[in-house]
Amino acid sequence: MKTNIIRNYSKDGLEIEISNATLKGNLPTAPYAPQQRGNSTVTNFTVLANYSCNMDATLIGTIIEAIKEVCNFYGVEAPVFKGYLPITFGAWDKESEKAQAELQKGTFVSISGDIKVRMYTNKAGVRKLEIHMGNKAKYQVLAKGKVRAFNAEEDIFPFAI
Repeated sequence: MKTNIIRNYSKDGLEIEISNATLKGNLPTAPYAPQQRGNSTVTNFTVLANYSCNMDATLIGTIIEAIKEVCNFYGVEAPVFKGYLPITFGAWDKESEKAQAELQKGTFVSISGDIKVRMYTNKAGVRKLEIHMGNKAKYQVLAKGKVRAFNAEEDIFPFAI
């Protein structure tokens, strides 16, 4: 499948969508507790997409350029990523239950779907950058436990800007 890039401008800002992305990485923490959203349940988790196990350098570069473009739009300095990209992921309904049962800190997964890069202000008034995989995204466990290193000293995303 071909990757497409869509820029969505609104009165609130800019969101860039990169379609048909597949990345591999580890969970730096266990998934968050499931939350109710309407009639659905979602379990969110972060995947640190490690550069060394993602051979599509063009996709990694495209995501980094989208991050720079969104940050530039808002007049903030883009974060510098060293070795991995933090991608948030939402598993819905039955996938939420499955994620709670099989994912833990260090689990090595493959994630596929559309990536959205956006900036938002949370309820506390803090501006954050989000790199999120959505639109019927899927994940697959590749290995339990920590099989690739990540830097636990760095902040868990999304970034506060």
